[in-house]
Amino acid sequence: MSDLFSALHPGDLPAVSALGAALIADNQDKPGVAIENARLASGLFAKAHNVAGDLWARFAEVYAHARNQEGTACLGGADSLNTRLQGTTYRWLQGHLALERAICRNYTGNFNKAEIYVDLNQSQATASQYGFPLLRLRSLGIAGGIRRQHSLTCEQAEERELEELQGLKEYWSGVYSWERLYQFYAVRAQCAEQEELLYEAKALYEWNVQMRMSMPAETRDMNVVGGLYLNLANVLMSLHDDAGAEAFARKADLIFDEPDPPVNFKLSARIRLAECQLKLGRAEVALATVESAREFAKQVYNELTLIDFYRVRANILLQLGRLPDAEMEYQKGIEKAEGSLSRLKHLDERTEWVAKTEELYRGLTRIWLEQNKTVKAWKLWEWAKTRAYDVRISRSSRTAVSWDSLQKDILKLREPAGPEVRVTYAVFQDRVHVWTAGRGEVLSMWIAIKEPALEEQIDEFRKKCASNSSRLPDLQKQGRELFDLLIQPVMAELSTTQSVAFEMDQQLWKLPVDALTSPDGRYLAEKYVTRYSPGIEVEEMLRVPGPIQGKNSLLQVEAVPGFGPELGVISSKFNAKVLDGGDATPGQVLNASKQSDILFFFVHAVRSGRGSKLLLNEASMNASDFSSASLHRLALVVLAACSSGSTGAHGLLDTHSLVHAFLAGQVPNVIASQWDVNDDSTVRLMQSTFKNMLAGESAAWALNHAEREFLRLHARDQYQHPYYWAGFIVVGRTISGLSSPSSVASR
Repeated sequence: MSDLFSALHPGDLPAVSALGAALIADNQDKPGVAIENARLASGLFAKAHNVAGDLWARFAEVYAHARNQEGTACLGGADSLNTRLQGTTYRWLQGHLALERAICRNYTGNFNKAEIYVDLNQSQATASQYGFPLLRLRSLGIAGGIRRQHSLTCEQAEERELEELQGLKEYWSGVYSWERLYQFYAVRAQCAEQEELLYEAKALYEWNVQMRMSMPAETRDMNVVGGLYLNLANVLMSLHDDAGAEAFARKADLIFDEPDPPVNFKLSARIRLAECQLKLGRAEVALATVESAREFAKQVYNELTLIDFYRVRANILLQLGRLPDAEMEYQKGIEKAEGSLSRLKHLDERTEWVAKTEELYRGLTRIWLEQNKTVKAWKLWEWAKTRAYDVRISRSSRTAVSWDSLQKDILKLREPAGPEVRVTYAVFQDRVHVWTAGRGEVLSMWIAIKEPALEEQIDEFRKKCASNSSRLPDLQKQGRELFDLLIQPVMAELSTTQSVAFEMDQQLWKLPVDALTSPDGRYLAEKYVTRYSPGIEVEEMLRVPGPIQGKNSLLQVEAVPGFGPELGVISSKFNAKVLDGGDATPGQVLNASKQSDILFFFVHAVRSGRGSKLLLNEASMNASDFSSASLHRLALVVLAACSSGSTGAHGLLDTHSLVHAFLAGQVPNVIASQWDVNDDSTVRLMQSTFKNMLAGESAAWALNHAEREFLRLHARDQYQHPYYWAGFIVVGRTISGLSSPSSVASR
């Protein structure tokens, strides 16, 4: 700044005034005013040959574009300014510009993560070398937020944790404003929400609001406060506190109902307010709220926000019974969503995309069911499941789509002709729809149960199954009730000589189907061979199964002490490589996976956010560690670990799930657990399952026969309890037309 002052002369007063107005507007979060004044100042300084003033003015414009989330304009200005700063001694500007460039890149749809991290590191290095502690704190805080966006889970972003700890250490070692502390707690709150730790997220967001409100008015930034209110509204909606959510959404709307806030904030506030009103049963009021935001929607370029707008408006129209209007809005939303998918780069954006788009497809499916277009609705439902899997997206996504062309793709799906029957469930708020597809036809019916009641029954039943201390008669009674509700209506279509593919929706993914009790008192596993399907079209993306044979290469990762001989029985049957999980690193596991046909984990695991992580000594592996490149040869993955099939509210659509990661890598079959399983019974089940597969059975038949053998051996003792034998499921595909126990792995 001293260079600027030293070069001033009386004629520069208008330029200085314009620059001052730009800096004040930046500080007050008025980006439009800031850009206008910054450009005026830049022109005046350039005309007066005041280089320092011109550079400062250009930086003020870049900063304003960044505050307004205008990635392309921001990056263009930052790149131009960076060129001019090369070779100068304006270190403060260089350090801050490097940080703004990272922010700008992050707002563009087509960014390079490596370039972002180069900018962040340059900003921190400049701050450290030349003594700019405020810049360093700001850079550490923003870096943590960016790394969180780029990571599948908050735990996976180790650099974020290190930067956060270092930032907090430096904050408490000096005297700084609340704003510098706020940025670290803001990321913590976002992580808590991302990992579905909702009460923690609520507390952190409330603390963040208190911090912002304790700042001086000129630095408080009410747009940030409004954003926090929206975050609180989201969390409270997830906690089913719709009235509380509405109150915070209304607070945000009042803040954004001013001339200055970015229009994206205004639209987001109206959307959330309308959604709260809808959940409180005030559909007409909600429609008026969302209609008042239509002009904002025309000015917004954030595609996820626009998708949200169409989603909420369509949901309102559906609840009002205006089916044709709702159908049109869902179709518009799907058009926008399909066009944007290939441009999403952030992993958390993709997760958010799946969540929002899934509801668009669900709503349109419901409308077609109400119109008795049951087969058409089934095809749409199956298509929607493909959208969370990268392998399909890379082949078919386009930057712009029309509903007519998209609908043609959706309706290409043919009814399955094979003898295996597929049972597909779709859960809606007021009831459940079920289709059965097989032998060239699709049948469907409604099941009368509301979503909250179904979720409660499934959770209670699963908890009983997952605890060996629960009373078996009570468990079997509840298993019979769920059998009558979900299986009995389609029982006439099922065959005891063919496997049954269950396509579960959301909370139904948690249901241990094999443990349900049939009318004759037997477990469902004793009558039917089951497998869980990610969807008929998703199955087509997976590699085609082939036979499991002794010549297959097996990678066996062991990290549970005391089972060496039992596990040796399995590895001795294959061309095996055994890794001691106590010593193995994730890198060693991934490298060995590339050369393996079968990956078998016998390790400890723990739930982590919306998924689970496999424990190796001091390291761990979660969904984000398994890239397609390390899975390209695998025919089968067996996750013999506690709760290895855990996922979030969206079931197999959730990208945090280990099972999802392997399916996205085109692995044909994954065996995973639904709860914290017993080590002794698990190793016995795995021995039998591998023996059965080597005898020519598919993964589904092999696991089922292992379960039946286990039940026969323990017909009269405590091991009859599903806790010991029903915890594992097979997820994946089978060979079309398979009519009997047969061979299955990858070709």
